[in-house]
Amino acid sequence: MEVERFISPKNYIRSSHFEVSVKPLPTPNKFDVLQDSHADGNDNLHEDCIDKSDQGFPSHPPTPPAPPRSLKPPAIYVYGITDKYSFSKSLAAVCQDRPTIKHTSDFIKFQPYSKIDFDKLQTYCVQQKLQFATELRSPERPLKVLLRKLPFDIFEDLTALGYPVIAITQLYGIDKQTRTKLPYHLFMVSLLKQQHSHAIFKQRYVLHYVVEVEPYRG
Repeated sequence: MEVERFISPKNYIRSSHFEVSVKPLPTPNKFDVLQDSHADGNDNLHEDCIDKSDQGFPSHPPTPPAPPRSLKPPAIYVYGITDKYSFSKSLAAVCQDRPTIKHTSDFIKFQPYSKIDFDKLQTYCVQQKLQFATELRSPERPLKVLLRKLPFDIFEDLTALGYPVIAITQLYGIDKQTRTKLPYHLFMVSLLKQQHSHAIFKQRYVLHYVVEVEPYRG
């Protein structure tokens, strides 16, 4: 009689192999019908597309690339023109296409729209010996001086003496006791930087008034 070897319950569980078959649980899905019909519709759509392409239907042409942008030529700034409107008409007649014209107190700006018109404008300015530039000049800072011991504004009087006056501003102060604004006998004069402008520092009399001229440190 054969005696079986004793196996403890713990080792018996480890050494045993169970095959467990897992079956998916059926779950209700009310969208299964739509999924099946959608798949059938895609197949039919794909077949229709293939049939249409085989029948020679035209396809969409590719989008052509955008043309390169033409760069605008630089503007021409003409200085020292007194009769600006008549000069603008004569210079605009040189161009094939009328340029954009802008008038300021210092210059006339011509903006051509083609390289040919730019060359014509530049050639005309050179032949007429005009003062022009293709870049806007930075405005020069005016010469500012202080005139003391003057009771009133002397804009017209300084202009009559030949000084290129831009503006005259009377300076004010505040009285410490009454806290009111009081005018000083002091004027700040702004002049264009010209050769005759610095002669104002030698000016000692204006309208028979003794004045003191000093540079403005502001």
